[in-house]
Amino acid sequence: MFGVGIILGAGVFVITAQVAKDNAGPATIISYAIAGISALLSSFCYAEYAVDYPIAGGAFTFISLTYGELCGWLTVANLILEYVLANAAVARSFSGYFANLIGKDSTFFAVTPNDSLNLDFWAFGLVLAATALLCYSTRESSTFNLVVTVLHLAVVLFIIIAGLCKASASNMQPFLLDSGARGIFDGAALVFFSYIGFDAVATTAEECKEPSKALPIGIVGSLVVVTTFYILASLTLTLMVPVEAIDASAGFSAAFTYVGLDWAKYIVALGALLGIVTGVLVGSLGVARLLTTVGRDHMLPSFFAYVHPTLGTPLVSTLVLGIVTAVIALFTAFGDLVNLVSICTLFVFWSVANGTLSRRYIAPKKWILATFHQVWILISVIGFTVSYQLGAQYTGDLAGWLPMAVFLISWFIATLSMNICCRQQYTPNGFAVPLMPWLPSVSIILNTFLLGTIPADSWIQFAIFVAAMFGFYALYSVHAATHADATRAARTDLPTKTLPEKDSAGSVEMTKPTVTS
Repeated sequence: MFGVGIILGAGVFVITAQVAKDNAGPATIISYAIAGISALLSSFCYAEYAVDYPIAGGAFTFISLTYGELCGWLTVANLILEYVLANAAVARSFSGYFANLIGKDSTFFAVTPNDSLNLDFWAFGLVLAATALLCYSTRESSTFNLVVTVLHLAVVLFIIIAGLCKASASNMQPFLLDSGARGIFDGAALVFFSYIGFDAVATTAEECKEPSKALPIGIVGSLVVVTTFYILASLTLTLMVPVEAIDASAGFSAAFTYVGLDWAKYIVALGALLGIVTGVLVGSLGVARLLTTVGRDHMLPSFFAYVHPTLGTPLVSTLVLGIVTAVIALFTAFGDLVNLVSICTLFVFWSVANGTLSRRYIAPKKWILATFHQVWILISVIGFTVSYQLGAQYTGDLAGWLPMAVFLISWFIATLSMNICCRQQYTPNGFAVPLMPWLPSVSIILNTFLLGTIPADSWIQFAIFVAAMFGFYALYSVHAATHADATRAARTDLPTKTLPEKDSAGSVEMTKPTVTS
């Protein structure tokens, strides 16, 4: 329910209508399916890692153990930025839907001192309230989330059923807009915002009673449930209203008014509010545990790792992130955050999929052949994405599609060759990604392709952020972490960190690291 609570948030009520109106039309259901498959493949990789390493770090821990400290730091920096911006973006939707619920215009609560500033005090207060609840108790937060998520699912189910009762197949024509297949793929990158959050389940690993059972169900199961609801919801909207009549800013509310069920817009507003509350709550929970883990490793000041001895919650991390998120939500509009959040999310998913391949196939003294195949796969998928952006979308003829086909065939041959020629050096004892190496390889090509559809200005923002995080690592994190490791090594009263051990065949056996608060 944590997974469903954060994923099935306000995104479906905001992004669906925008994509249907401007990008994909009725084919929005395909956009959601593509984004859902990409997220689902990533969820399998997350589940394997999380069962092997049931600690709070999520992708930070996974990538650090596979590729080292610097890659882990860049990954967790992107995760933290993703969650902070996503929580702020979702919280910004609260005031508009609350205004609709009480019969007012969506801008009723807007505070605009000037043309360039739009303050949202409801978003500010919502984030602070969620922060206070999370500081108090994880158990009470979980119970509250459970109740609200069940109500939210019931409302979304009602919207789907009521909307389909007013469906007309003629509204699905034409199925594609003038942008054609490109509109579907561009739409998939946008609706990916609605899938953000399933990896938050992995960050609760230390608080699971049975992580080997609970984590795969929570991570993979939440994606299956939410993808089903998203596809049904987008189908409902495009069956109720012809594309030209869709309201991009208030899709479902306007759709019910269009079909003569004006009263249903209040239920839509209630469903959106419930989704916003659970999204902010679970997003705040997940990112606080990430920051706690980074503090434990001394890549940020160690006070971020403080866990309250009575409440058992990561108090400092929760408070700091809650205040930062609340300030961003107060000043920054929803639309300014979506693309950057999608880049951060897809980058992390891309990293975890690559890490899954590496940990399964690469071992000391047995890395050359597997590394060659993995680089071959990466070159192929990058070439495929660049060919699409520079060729097919402009020419639309055989000359434009031919390079894409060549790189796609190259990717297929690389994955097939890896499957035949490379022996797996490690097999997890618990949950394991099926269909190796195909599943992570497909995840890599989907994530890379979706990354390639995001506008250039968002990539510039992302590059500036990554450069800043690299500079912070070079100036502070690497020195603080090294000093902490040296201090720890000099002490005799602490357990030592375990290192990977070789079995009799020379393979690397991945062992769980010892974690000390």
